[in-house]
Amino acid sequence: VCRRAAELELGEGVACGIATTSEDIGPLRSARRLFRLADAAQYRAKAARSPVPVVAGRGGAHDVVVALADVPAPEGPERRAFRARSVPGPPADDGNRFTP
Repeated sequence: VCRRAAELELGEGVACGIATTSEDIGPLRSARRLFRLADAAQYRAKAARSPVPVVAGRGGAHDVVVALADVPAPEGPERRAFRARSVPGPPADDGNRFTP
């Protein structure tokens, strides 16, 4: 993917981040942590404008990507909840199968 992205015009591209259990990523307590590691690796690749994939755990004991993934989530509502609009619940069953 990164090789193909190198063929894109200036200002266009992709950021590739990888997390795998074969790297030194610390204890894998959940699938969510593996996803956070991949997300942090992608963020790092984007920030560094890396032409190659960034792999979580390859930086050794003090890997920046692993540290970024392990930062606690900020307090307060999730960002998605902040953006979300009020979604009405399912309509009450009035016995009619089709309603206009």
